[in-house]
Amino acid sequence: MAMHDVIAAWLKAHALWVMLWSVLLFCVGMGIAVLVAVMLPADFFIRDRSAEMAGRRHPVLRFALRLLKNFAGLVLVIAGGLMALPMVPGPGLLLFILGLSLIGFPPLRRLERRILGSRLVLTGLNAFRARWNQPPLQIPAPAPRRPVRIRKNS
Repeated sequence: MAMHDVIAAWLKAHALWVMLWSVLLFCVGMGIAVLVAVMLPADFFIRDRSAEMAGRRHPVLRFALRLLKNFAGLVLVIAGGLMALPMVPGPGLLLFILGLSLIGFPPLRRLERRILGSRLVLTGLNAFRARWNQPPLQIPAPAPRRPVRIRKNS
């Protein structure tokens, strides 16, 4: 018996449980996405977070909070990645973006800006925030592109 036949038989036998878990995962994922998207300050993507946290808290507390924030971001990235797979319900791309925004790793900032630079993503996220009476997210201006020089053959 082929593997896909085994999986199909298992799904037929457990269709109700698969459906219930799918609905539950979708609701939990949407709840997390709503909570994170609505609670983000409008200037979250443009402010300098390192200078903001530098002098206000005890270094041990600052380290613990940064560790907790990075862990929460990693969990959201993993959950978003799983929910973005075919046949898995949930707001995968939204959770993935929000998770990236929580992780404090500099190369991720470029990826985050690139994703948020898409009109489709930013418009959808801001429309969602507007439903909850939150101001639209501000994103940094895109970096100017370097001009391409065309060499003339002599």
